[in-house]
Amino acid sequence: MRPILLSILLASLGCDSTGITGHADGSTDTAVDRRDATGEPPVASPYLVEAEKGECMDHVCPEDDPGAEFLETGWAGVSFPDCVVITHRCASFNCCTTLSAWIDHAGSVITLHERETGESCWCTCRYHAGYMICGLTPGSWDIRTDSSEVSARVTVPAP
Repeated sequence: MRPILLSILLASLGCDSTGITGHADGSTDTAVDRRDATGEPPVASPYLVEAEKGECMDHVCPEDDPGAEFLETGWAGVSFPDCVVITHRCASFNCCTTLSAWIDHAGSVITLHERETGESCWCTCRYHAGYMICGLTPGSWDIRTDSSEVSARVTVPAP
């Protein structure tokens, strides 16, 4: 269900799917209820649900404007209350590669790692790469990329 919602959200941003991995080793997360002896769920740990490279957006992302690249963030809504949607707008990637992504987190800071996989070609384009991160507790989260200087803050509301 989550990938379908993300696809709908990202489609509204003009993105289409070109590849995903959840972690550096290529594995993805599944939700497992691991309640302890008291019946309380463990502390949430953020995880990447989906990543989409989207289509070339050179027509809306001027190459000579370094300020055109930024992160746009938002809460995914009541259907996915522990999730946020992130769009890395005007990110520069090779036209022929697939986007691979994973996250690390320390406290309330999430680092989004973006890598290109597959064979590259002599073409670079700006993309609106889309991500969904879930497993977030209510509060403010700082999102940053390791591939550029862009960052943003997003708030997950309390239920």
